[in-house]
Amino acid sequence: MVSQTPDMYNEINVLFGTLAKALDVPEDTLARLLEDGAITLETGRDDRGAPFVLAAHGTGEARRAARVYKDRILHLGEPPEGSVPGSVPSNP
Repeated sequence: MVSQTPDMYNEINVLFGTLAKALDVPEDTLARLLEDGAITLETGRDDRGAPFVLAAHGTGEARRAARVYKDRILHLGEPPEGSVPGSVPSNP
């Protein structure tokens, strides 16, 4: 059984906030996309061995994908409108 503590809820909120920022969607939209199975999350390691979660949603030109590291977000492909290309520090 998973513990239901305030810390757990904080961690979930941080995760949702970080994923929403990585995919450039509002948090309530992120929740709906997750419920609909429209977001893929995969774990991986980069060429330096650093662990990340690859988050993606959408298709074609509307596709958004990002590597979410513990301390930064790396947008892949065309960055979402209004963001700076490349690695962007996250502030969860």
